[in-house]
Amino acid sequence: MKEINVNVAVHPVSYRLVIGTDLFPQIAKDLKEHPLGKRYAIITDSQVDAFWSHKLANELAAQGLTGDIFLFHEGEKSKNRKVKEELENQLLQRRYNRDSCVLALGGGVVGDLAGFVAATYMRGIPVVQIPTTTLSMADSSIGGKTGVDTPYGKNLIGAFHHPSVVYMDMKTLNTLDDRNYYSGLTELIKHGFIWDPSILDFVEDHLDDIRHRRTQALEDLFVLNCRVKNAVVSQDDQEKGIRSILNYGHTMGHAQEAASVFAREAKDKAAQKKGDEKEEEADDGPIALTHGEAVSIGIAFAARLALEKGLCSQEWTDRQIGILKMMGLPTELLNEPGQDAPDVDHLLRLMRMDKKNRDGQYRFVFTTEAGKAVWGVPVTEDEIRRAVAKYSSKAGED
Repeated sequence: MKEINVNVAVHPVSYRLVIGTDLFPQIAKDLKEHPLGKRYAIITDSQVDAFWSHKLANELAAQGLTGDIFLFHEGEKSKNRKVKEELENQLLQRRYNRDSCVLALGGGVVGDLAGFVAATYMRGIPVVQIPTTTLSMADSSIGGKTGVDTPYGKNLIGAFHHPSVVYMDMKTLNTLDDRNYYSGLTELIKHGFIWDPSILDFVEDHLDDIRHRRTQALEDLFVLNCRVKNAVVSQDDQEKGIRSILNYGHTMGHAQEAASVFAREAKDKAAQKKGDEKEEEADDGPIALTHGEAVSIGIAFAARLALEKGLCSQEWTDRQIGILKMMGLPTELLNEPGQDAPDVDHLLRLMRMDKKNRDGQYRFVFTTEAGKAVWGVPVTEDEIRRAVAKYSSKAGED
């Protein structure tokens, strides 16, 4: 037997985060002066397309650049392998080659899906992330995580593929509805909990500016946020250690998000079976949580569980939940439809698919005080059951 060692030189990843207002002309100008490809594929969803994709394509054209728009239907349901394949087929049909670049224009679903397309298309082409939501600006556009959901859980198929540059245009937040605007700020507030408490102070001191979407305050806030994401990701690119703290609130959060989607889909299927197509009745019943809403519930649960395990003070638990409530975010576990309590067995089954679990054990991220987080903490099924039972009965009492 013979062996040869293959030594691969891996270059450090470095890219710019550009934070400002009305950046589309600057994006086109930068791509003209520093090309990332000969052709640009603007991948976006049907909702963002109505506001921003044609504006970006026009700015590219004004610089003599080619930018084609590739659309998919908006929503988390489109973040799957089938839609990814459809986008790749469209790129192939239009003869996009390795000298092409993807412009991911939209929220977290667009960034994850378009980034995954770029990661695998022709074995990898550049991607520029242009987030248009608070959620994608705060979290998903930075760090190189891309992927799609499966019937077995969220983001289980994907790749690490860092963007060449990220542009955060505060102007795009003006077209975001209130629910998604505020729920997307959960990830930003989370960064204050796990790393930099000055984010929490800024939110409390500039609450009126944030509520009125004043661009200068938002630019300053996202600068603070991006410094945290950069500090963490630069230490642990592949999430093998400290980067896990960015998943604070996500263990229960992902379970709550999935459970809410299942409940809503069951309601919709039942309505369709009855032949009831009235919009007002179709909208009745359980509502699928946004990712930010689910993470907010997950953070509140983790804060309470940390208190039960003696890892933090009552004061710190209360402050976290208070800040989330101040932003109008949910903090209580959802009850099973038609029941007066959560379905803990269903939540446990969903949490078993969490990527942080090891050796068959549930693993949580906790914060012990402002800006101090611990990760990989084992939690037993009994501890989860007791916490669910204790705090689901206290809805609205905190």
